[in-house]
Amino acid sequence: MSAALATAIEPSAPVIDADRVRMTYGHGALATPVLHDVSLRIRPGQLVLLTGPSGSGKTTLVSILAGLLRPTAGVVDVCGARITAMSEGELARLRRAHIGFVFQADNLFPALTALANVVEVLCLRGLPRAVAIPRARTILGRVGLADRLGHRPGELSGGQRQRVAVARALASRPDLLIGDEITSALDGATAVEIMTLVRGFVTPTTAAVIVTHDHRLHRFADRIIAMEDGRIVADTTVDCQEPS
Repeated sequence: MSAALATAIEPSAPVIDADRVRMTYGHGALATPVLHDVSLRIRPGQLVLLTGPSGSGKTTLVSILAGLLRPTAGVVDVCGARITAMSEGELARLRRAHIGFVFQADNLFPALTALANVVEVLCLRGLPRAVAIPRARTILGRVGLADRLGHRPGELSGGQRQRVAVARALASRPDLLIGDEITSALDGATAVEIMTLVRGFVTPTTAAVIVTHDHRLHRFADRIIAMEDGRIVADTTVDCQEPS
């Protein structure tokens, strides 16, 4: 492998270390710059909100941090590994080992029940089914879906599907959680419940980066990073106001 995968995140080491990241879509006269020399460092124990208007580059940035897109230029280290130097196979192994995702499209398996959606992902990450099933039941209960375990995505509301997606990401106990508008389909009370769960996920050895337009989420954050026109324009440390 071109870069060794970290087996654990050192509390003193950043979970994310991105340096002068650029992203351009297209070539020549059709080239569209989306990110301009973006640098950021996120350490364990931080819940970071990434804010800004539509088109500011937020989703492109988190897709690069998740190893789903390759930047045009720049260096990105995630969980101790230089992902910009990795092959596709190495990136897939790093994602399975260290990263949980929740994006706007829930990406659930349509033919599987809520329970099976979580169980299958845990099994893909190497957990025995005997361990995966009770863990999946527990996390789905924590997001308020204990009575929907046997329902398929088509039988769930948009908010319920998003809760399954959040449960699936957290069930594997990743080092890094990346989310894109994870509360956009949820009512106020459910959004608070989900973010309370995400807040509880963040420990001295884990971190979360959440793209959001939802001002209700600001009270859960340790940092709020604002983007405009493909650049970071503000990076504010805040006192988390997580509800008791």
